[in-house]
Amino acid sequence: MLATRQLRDPISKLVVRAASSSYEAYEAIAFRSQTFGRMASPPAHSDGDQFDGEFEHILIQDSQTGDLVGVVRVRSYRNPCEILSGYTGSFYDLTPLTVHHSSLMEMGRLCVPQKKMVPAVVRLLWAYLISLSQITNASAIFGCTSFLGNNPYLHQGALRYLARTSVGPSERVPIVKATNVVKFDELLESKCHDTASLAQVPHLMRSYLAMGAWVSDHAVVDDFLDTVHVFTAIELENIPANRMRVMRNLLSEC
Repeated sequence: MLATRQLRDPISKLVVRAASSSYEAYEAIAFRSQTFGRMASPPAHSDGDQFDGEFEHILIQDSQTGDLVGVVRVRSYRNPCEILSGYTGSFYDLTPLTVHHSSLMEMGRLCVPQKKMVPAVVRLLWAYLISLSQITNASAIFGCTSFLGNNPYLHQGALRYLARTSVGPSERVPIVKATNVVKFDELLESKCHDTASLAQVPHLMRSYLAMGAWVSDHAVVDDFLDTVHVFTAIELENIPANRMRVMRNLLSEC
């Protein structure tokens, strides 16, 4: 277990905590499956995978009703080389990242079905993740950020925006590993007439960018999950001071 502490937001009335049993972990996976549409029609398919047992499952709940409003899974790596065989490492060669960080944290499968809840959930979740990073001494948090739909053409505007503004340092960005990818340099060279803008970037990705996130120089097409995703990293020392102050204030209130 990474941590057993729970955080409550007195404003949103939300609480975030780690699943305390295998049953609660199963509930988190079932919540993901329903939200991502994997239980929508027979035969039902679980969103669970072989990596779930290696992650801690984090629950975001309405503190008054106990209802789940969001889930995410988190894994801490004290040996950076272990990220090469983790979930994100199955899509991206993360070798460059292991050279620059001695302790890391991976997050994934963030699921918040009610869009109106996203800002409050993300704010509380990041305060929680920062508290976990203090326990594990993680200097960066990383994962895959997805765009719904596995047709890259649908996301060209957003991807071109990321390619122009948010690719990470050359010595840190992952190396291409997957077979079906969209290389950003080729995307920028294409004679596409779409308008690249921040408005086309999904809300979750925008919230990560506001926290100082950088992304890979390519996107991966994931046919199994029907998504296109990009590697995303937030190095804690690069979180803007005003954002970090909000997180710390929230921690002090919880």
